[in-house]
Amino acid sequence: MFGRKWRITIISAKVKTTNNGSPWDLASSPPDPYFELTIGGAKVTSNTKSDTYSPVWNAYSEGILNTNTAVSIFVYDEDIGPDHFIDSWVYKSGVSSSDLSLRDVTMNNFTGGLLELKVKFEPQ
Repeated sequence: MFGRKWRITIISAKVKTTNNGSPWDLASSPPDPYFELTIGGAKVTSNTKSDTYSPVWNAYSEGILNTNTAVSIFVYDEDIGPDHFIDSWVYKSGVSSSDLSLRDVTMNNFTGGLLELKVKFEPQ
């Protein structure tokens, strides 16, 4: 399971309708979400999905996963000025073997602007 190449696909997300009670954008429109996925030290950035609370990306990156490989997923709202942080999911000590066994994981224990994040783990 560990010590081999895995593909991590960020499938989709569900974003809260407000940013701590305020609209995401000045025109009170939905956010323009994108994500940054980091596996070890390699980072990829997705394309931006405009004006949506339910972005679908189906974008991935691949990397060797060991028991201590850090993996992070940060989701942002792209704006004209500085982008807003929406939320994140971080495996500081590596992806759990239970998540790798599940393959399709729905993450939903967020404290920021995400309600849900769907991720797929596939051995290569």
